[in-house]
Amino acid sequence: MLLPRGLITSIEADIVPGNDDLSKETEFLWIEGHSALNNNEKVDLLAKEAAVTGEVMDIRLPWSDLKGKAKRHAINRWQAEYYSSEKSRFYKKNFRNVNIPPWFRGLGMNKHLVSTISRIRTDHAICGAYIYKILQRSSPTCRNLPFKR
Repeated sequence: MLLPRGLITSIEADIVPGNDDLSKETEFLWIEGHSALNNNEKVDLLAKEAAVTGEVMDIRLPWSDLKGKAKRHAINRWQAEYYSSEKSRFYKKNFRNVNIPPWFRGLGMNKHLVSTISRIRTDHAICGAYIYKILQRSSPTCRNLPFKR
């Protein structure tokens, strides 16, 4: 069975650049394990032996191999903390997940507009209801009542 087009494994990446003989064509095939092919069974036995008696190699992984896993782990921790927090209950009713990327990315809005919309989204807009909520006004609906001092 041929490998799917565009899929290149680390083994292929190591072999192909070293193949300077342009007169030869290299084809990679996948052979299902336990297929009762003599050479395949022999390779399986050698691989098992190497796993037990082989030399341990200290190979350091590049950061790029771990970056995706680290990012997913950080987002999962952030999401768990977000869910468990008692704060921002109003916001969490409307927005259940943390935003990656932020909601405003790519919308071309200036900082002032992003701040204003963010205040509305988080129930922190400077309006009668919010002023009442922070105990600076006697009623959320009446605009003429003086601010409490």
